[in-house]
Formats: sequence, C-alpha cells, structure tokens
Amino acid sequence: AADAFDLDAVDFLPKPIRADRLERALDRARRRVESGAPAARGPARALAVHEAGTIRFVDPQKVAVFRARDKYTEFTLEGKELLVRESLDALEARLGDGFVRAHRSALVRRDAVRELAADRDGGLVVRTTDGASVEVSRRAAPAVRRALGVRK
Repeated sequence: AADAFDLDAVDFLPKPIRADRLERALDRARRRVESGAPAARGPARALAVHEAGTIRFVDPQKVAVFRARDKYTEFTLEGKELLVRESLDALEARLGDGFVRAHRSALVRRDAVRELAADRDGGLVVRTTDGASVEVSRRAAPAVRRALGVRK
C-alpha cells in the first residue's frame, strides 16, 4: 500500500473488497479526474529504485529495456542491474507511447531500437543501442512494427 501511494494512488483496497469500500474509492477517483488536479509524481516521471536503504530516482528515458522479474521490473543502467517495485504492466501504462511491448516480459524504449531483425525461426528480435537483444513475440510483432513505422 505504501508503494502505491508513492505512485500517487488515489486509494487502496484491501482484500476481501467490500462493495461500499469500492464505491468510496471510485468516488475519490472521479473527484480527482473531475477536479483536473495533476497527479503528483516523482522528479520528471522518475522511477523510484530502492538501493541499500536509499531511494534513487532514475529517468526512464535513459533505459533501453525493462524486463519483468516476478512482481518487479528489472533494467540495466550504467552497467548496473536495478529493480523497480512496479509491474511491467503498470510501468507500460505510466510511460506511454515512448515504449513498446515486445514480449509479455519485455518493454523497449522505441528510440533505443537500433535494429529489428529476423531470427532463424522466422520471428523477430529487437536490438537496442545498449547492445541488448529482445525477442519479439508473435502476438506483439504487429504492434512493434507499427510503433517502429515498419511495414511487413
């Protein structure tokens, strides 16, 4: 719950969810939207990375690939592997159009894509400016091509 409020959650619903509690949470969300109040965010939509008792804020625009790892998301920055306490789905929704889902377990920054190549099995692989290779799932291939402006 504490992590959710760091991400500017409107409310938190513990399980089991009661109908009256859900309705109050929805009312709060409606009021936030109707008021036009901007969501409070960390520095420049930064990612909060917990490291050795400190919280480091990382610019997601400096990350080429995010990968799902259990309930966390892993990425490499400046040669160091880091974890953020946010699911890949939540991260994708928060970061928006600058990123494309290449696979259910990988999110790639569009402007970090250096190459889109065919693999031996007829699938696709994205290669990024930092040297990472990411397999593109058959399901995600059309969306990846569209996001990169490539026709089949």
